[in-house]
Amino acid sequence: LRYEIPKYKEPLSFGGFAVDVLNPEDEWCSDTFVYIPNIKENSLYVFDHKNKDYWTYTHDSFKPDGETTLTDPNGSYNQTYEAGLYGIVLGDRDKNLNRLAYYIAGSSTKLWSVNTKILKKRNSFFQAE
Repeated sequence: LRYEIPKYKEPLSFGGFAVDVLNPEDEWCSDTFVYIPNIKENSLYVFDHKNKDYWTYTHDSFKPDGETTLTDPNGSYNQTYEAGLYGIVLGDRDKNLNRLAYYIAGSSTKLWSVNTKILKKRNSFFQAE
């Protein structure tokens, strides 16, 4: 499967994404959504495989809490950076084929969640927990 995202803002840096196959029994897995974090844009791209469409969500919970410093054990390496929405993973499905999607900003210690019921509908009100 290949899909080119035609319109996006710069800078672009994708993090760990999640694939949500709603009906694994479907031979073609046509009812599938892909949730793609953009670390630098602090946004989440949602790709709808069935309709070959995508949309973007932004939310304050996607933003970094502040700078993070990486240091190696010997202290010879230091790097400071700010990273927004970094990765997303999916919980178990409910009876309506929705799940909780858990996500974190790279420069954060907070874990957030949102129901995929919201993500799968373009222009839904995004409410993080």
